Amino acid sequence: TLNTTWALRGIQQMRTIAIGLVLQNLLMASATFLLVREPSPALWLVPAIQVASECFLVVWYYRYLFNRFGSLRPIFDWMHLGPTLKETLHLSLGRFPRIFYYQGDVLLLAWLASAASAGEFLASHKIILSIATIGVIYQVNAYPVTSRLAAQSPVAALRFQMNILRYALIVMVPLIALGILYAVPLIQTIYGRAFSTSPLIFFWMLFTIPVFEASIAMQDLLTATRKNNAVVIANTAAMLVHIAVGIAIIPAHLWVGAALA
Repeated sequence: TLNTTWALRGIQQMRTIAIGLVLQNLLMASATFLLVREPSPALWLVPAIQVASECFLVVWYYRYLFNRFGSLRPIFDWMHLGPTLKETLHLSLGRFPRIFYYQGDVLLLAWLASAASAGEFLASHKIILSIATIGVIYQVNAYPVTSRLAAQSPVAALRFQMNILRYALIVMVPLIALGILYAVPLIQTIYGRAFSTSPLIFFWMLFTIPVFEASIAMQDLLTATRKNNAVVIANTAAMLVHIAVGIAIIPAHLWVGAALA
């Protein structure tokens, strides 16, 4: 709630955002490596470290805004609340199903199969999301430009968005190729030999990245051109199909088979 990323994006201060995110993640990773260790890791420290890193990010962003605009305070403008909610509701509903891709599969596996299959899946899933995040960062930073272009010429917005997608894929395709070649040593180096079947899941999940990035590009373009209903309908339908297929397939498999399903 206190994170002012939205304000910095609005005034196109992507450099400030990027530096803040890098420092936040370095802080979180360093503190986790130093404080959460075997043989008896204090797991309660993980959310505490995350909160501390978020607080750092809030201070980092606020510092820039304070230097530029002076003191900030929340304003509750009830007259504009209704129109604002009406404008943003489609965006919120349209993007909510994306969360299912981030976390929902792990919940499905734990519910329908076993904690072991969920763990095998999660080990690969985290690396896949890290690679996919490269494209998401491109898209987030490009969205203000896409939105401005869409108001002038939807064709220009489409061309720009396709260029952004092309650049993202140029960066990620080599990473995907390396992941295919070195899936086994990568997983075992990060997680250990206990996750012996996870490289197979990782191998197949690599092929979802280009599709995911293309989907994000199309959703952002539709949102910029105010085709919000299309985004809501498509994402909701895709989420329901995803859940239904998971419920149908996962119980028929065990262990790594369930995670692959």
